[in-house]
Amino acid sequence: MKLALPVTLVYLSVTVGCCSLGGVHADNGASFAQPRNTTPRAQSYAHYLSALVQERRGEFDKALDEMLQAATLDPSAPAPMLRLIRAYLQRQDFENALKFTERLSKLTPDNAKLWILAGEIYHHLERDEEAAAAFRKAIELDPEDTHSYDALAKLLEDMNDLVATVEIYERLVAMSPDSATFHYQLGVSLARMNDLPAAWTALERALEIKSDFVRARFLLGLVCLDEGRVEEAVLHLRRYLVRRSGDREAKERLGYGLARLGKYAEAIEILAGIVEGPHVETGHHLALMYVLLRSGQPRDAERYMPPEEAPFLTSFLRAVARRDRGEPVTPLLETLDQIEGSLEEDCDRFLGELLRKFGREDAGAYFLDVLNEFDVTGIRSRTLRVLRGRILMALDRFAEAREILNGALDEFGADKELHYSLAIACEELDDFDGTERYLTKVLEAAPNDPEILNFLGYLYAEHNVKLDEAEAMIRAALEQEPESPYYLDSLGWVFYRQGKADKAIEYIQRAILFMNGDDAILRDHLGDAHLLNGDVRRAVIEWRKARRLDPKLEGVQEKLDQYEEQARSGK
Repeated sequence: MKLALPVTLVYLSVTVGCCSLGGVHADNGASFAQPRNTTPRAQSYAHYLSALVQERRGEFDKALDEMLQAATLDPSAPAPMLRLIRAYLQRQDFENALKFTERLSKLTPDNAKLWILAGEIYHHLERDEEAAAAFRKAIELDPEDTHSYDALAKLLEDMNDLVATVEIYERLVAMSPDSATFHYQLGVSLARMNDLPAAWTALERALEIKSDFVRARFLLGLVCLDEGRVEEAVLHLRRYLVRRSGDREAKERLGYGLARLGKYAEAIEILAGIVEGPHVETGHHLALMYVLLRSGQPRDAERYMPPEEAPFLTSFLRAVARRDRGEPVTPLLETLDQIEGSLEEDCDRFLGELLRKFGREDAGAYFLDVLNEFDVTGIRSRTLRVLRGRILMALDRFAEAREILNGALDEFGADKELHYSLAIACEELDDFDGTERYLTKVLEAAPNDPEILNFLGYLYAEHNVKLDEAEAMIRAALEQEPESPYYLDSLGWVFYRQGKADKAIEYIQRAILFMNGDDAILRDHLGDAHLLNGDVRRAVIEWRKARRLDPKLEGVQEKLDQYEEQARSGK
């Protein structure tokens, strides 16, 4: 959150003013000699006036010294401290700005604007818990002023506390029901926590209030696309692009939506323009190849192959193009297993991306039909088996995926990527022994892979076994990626299993801060860690957030049923 410090200081100058010094109007040439035996307040007044003169002359360092002396001589005078705070902020000296803000807040404890300023400075210093407390104090003092709520909401959003952010924006919407901005901010937060129906409602309301709210129009288009309301998405993205014709992301999303509606000619025109423009990425090439294949233009599809990345998926799509042209596909399919590169990366990044862009069910069914046809050729290909298994997993058909991948393992022998895919399928099927077996095989081939170290370590923590091994594995992963929220949460969960509540809370909270958004599982873990620490109230708060983020998360409602009454009674 960027600090709106000048605005806050304007508010403060009105509400604090020069109450103990009187109105001051200094001339540039004024001189403020201090007579002997003056009181500290009179000396403070002289230094204050001198500081104003130095400011007008542009001698800001001298002005700062004078203001510091004024504040020191009369620590009960708000005006010098307010000017001093402003001077420190202008110099980016937030520690000293905070020191005098805290001192001034003791003089005027009922000034809500001052608490907002303190919260903003705390946040800049990454003291976010204190910042949140300051903003809540401002709300308590002036519950009708939306500035405090808005500042707190932005802070909570930066802290990845999306549930609390949504609650603040819901209060702001209730206070200002005709504010398109608050409805939009509520929609943004709801979309980030993947509550798409509620996000749709908030963004629709923002546009009812302000029909030319272009960012709300764009976000509503994305929400509709993710919700499967593709025709609405296309409508909103078209209207957005009338106002923002150069927005490449909006063009991409429009192209994907048009393709999902079967309007291939327009989709191809848009996506080809992106591929032929600057800063083109591998995903753009693959998306255009896919749409050209679906539209019955296989010859053009091969023309748009990506130049470097995704060699397995590119070769697979080329084989589809040759099939559609009636040309032999066997020679190309026979080379798939000889390609150098990472099939795992092709599946994780590019195959998953295609399925998300064009709809998992539709795109997944299309690829499975193609693979069924390739099976008729009799080609024995490990690559094709892995692709089939990963597509089935994307469609949540894990038992089928495990069967396919096990068959490939029997046919082709030990293989890192087959073992990894099987580990994922087994984990989804709650098969601990299978998951452990396949992950151990992967580690034999890649002993320092941080993702696999974390995967196996977290598996042990989740099942409360081999905790010392789990800790060592996850620490090794964190040495390579110290800010990975997944690895931090895994280590926090190991500490929880070991009974180390404080360390569990520390690491899980750090994990939440590094996430791109809030996460139900991490909130559930944090609640469990607070319970272990004896703090039932905080545990219930975190479980409520977990339930709001994912109402279907297993076990959360049961814990709330057990502990909510205890949290309310404070026992």
